[in-house]
Amino acid sequence: MTKVHVTDTVSAPADTVWQMLYDFGGLEKLLPDMIESCVVEGTGLGATRDVVLKDGGSAFETMSKLDEAGKCFDYTLDRSTLPLENYVATVKVRELDAGSCQIDWSSVFDGVGMTEEESVEFATGLYQTIIDALKGSLAANAAAAE
Repeated sequence: MTKVHVTDTVSAPADTVWQMLYDFGGLEKLLPDMIESCVVEGTGLGATRDVVLKDGGSAFETMSKLDEAGKCFDYTLDRSTLPLENYVATVKVRELDAGSCQIDWSSVFDGVGMTEEESVEFATGLYQTIIDALKGSLAANAAAAE
């Protein structure tokens, strides 16, 4: 099993960042250039999202664990065209101070058709892309509010 962990600091309140990541359909808003559609069924624990990528790829995921008070959730990749199997990820938001927080995004999985190094690079790149998009969205919202 490959293990990946990405940690990044965001200059925004933890509650704001948590709401953006907890929004299971929010990926489409964060990554409009990559995601064709993201259909969510349900809310909270047990919610599913069916993601179709613009390159023709797809992923069907389920929120498998939820700790709203701790700002943490797990999700599984149930079926996908991505080169990942037995995938479970954890997303956690931790307050650093009133105006900043830390995102910890970790996962365990089996890479398919990739070396261990390629698998780590793939997942790390994916998580960092989402976090960077979230930071960009926050910056755009702050600029629009000025």
